[in-house]
This record gives sequence, C-alpha cells and structure tokens, in this order.
Amino acid sequence: MKNILYFGLIAILLLAGVESASAFGYGGGISSFTPSCSSFVYSAWSPSVCSASGLQTRTVTSQSPSDCTGGSPVLTQSCTYVLPPVITSVITPTITPAPTGQVLGVSTFNFNKDLRLGDSNSDVTELQTRLTAEGVYTGPITGTFGPLTLKAVKAYQTKKGLPQTGFVGPMTREALNSSEAPASTSLDLSSAQLQQFIEMLIQAGIISPDKAATARTVAGLL
Repeated sequence: MKNILYFGLIAILLLAGVESASAFGYGGGISSFTPSCSSFVYSAWSPSVCSASGLQTRTVTSQSPSDCTGGSPVLTQSCTYVLPPVITSVITPTITPAPTGQVLGVSTFNFNKDLRLGDSNSDVTELQTRLTAEGVYTGPITGTFGPLTLKAVKAYQTKKGLPQTGFVGPMTREALNSSEAPASTSLDLSSAQLQQFIEMLIQAGIISPDKAATARTVAGLL
C-alpha cells in the first residue's frame, strides 16, 4: 500500500512540473530561482563638477533584493560643462610727472656761481647753452665769457626786466634758476633738403598724388 502511495505522489509531482520529489524529502532537488534587482544604491557622480567631456559616471554599491541579478541601473548621465571665467589683468601704466621747473627734452642747470667777462668754465658753457635757448645768443658754445656772451647776458637781463650790467650776479642767477629754458622747436633744413624731404614723403605715399604739386610749391616758397 505504501508503494502505491509513493509512486502516485511521484506521478503527481511530475505532472505539476517538479523535477524531483526531493522537495518533500525523497532525494534529488528543486531548481533554484534568482530574483531580478528592483532597486539600487549608487556612489556619487564622478566627476562632481561636469568636465569638458560632458559626462558623469557612478557605480552600484548595493542592490535590492541582496541576492538579485540584472535590473537596469543608471550608471551614466549627461551634464553641462561650464567654461571657467576668463580673468584678464589690467596693467595700469605708471606716469612719473616731470619735476617742477623742468621742460621735457631740455636739461636744467642750477646756476650758483657769479659769472663775468673773462671767465672760462663749465658754468659759462651752461650759460651760453641757456642763452641760446632763450634766443639771445647766436655764437658758438665755447665755455669762455667773451663779448658775444656779454651782449647776450645784457639782452637776457633786458628780457627779464633786470639792470643791463652784463654781470651774472644773484639777480640774474635767480632769473635763470626760477624760469624754464624754452624747448627748441625749430627745424634747420635748407631749401634743397626740404624739397628732398617732400619728395621722400610723396614716394612713400604719405603725401597723396593729388597733393604732391601743392607740397612742392609750398616747399619751394620756404
């Protein structure tokens, strides 16, 4: 009777799709079942700030159920890369003002010695240079206080409202030291040199062809 029940149970299990009756303690085994993963725990996105590639990635640190397989974890995402701001440095030029009493392009000299006819030294050289800039001396720069320098000193004293003594004393030195030497702006060119200079400007295209004739005429009148 037991054998009949045993074989009948086996037949029922086979009809139900069970591979073996061992599920009920009769040997063999039942095929195992692995569930599919339904949820995931992820690491942080890397890199944390979007790079030029425009892509971030991450990994799965755990899943549920714990013994699951498969599923659809999201391991990549697109991101927007933001260009870093461009920092431009502004260079502020430093402008050093010219000292008071100095004309740019003209050296200054402090006259602290009395000068008179017959003197010969570097102070007389500076005096002749200064008087030339003042337009009252046209002689050579020799460093010797001669008649031409004497005449120029008197002309300078007249220009400054000083007594015409021809002697460079305290009053004249004060005028020389307190005033600025005028900068020379004259251009000493002969007529031929000026004509040659105009032709160079015409050939270089600085003076246009329609103005060339006028430039040549003006240069010829100077």
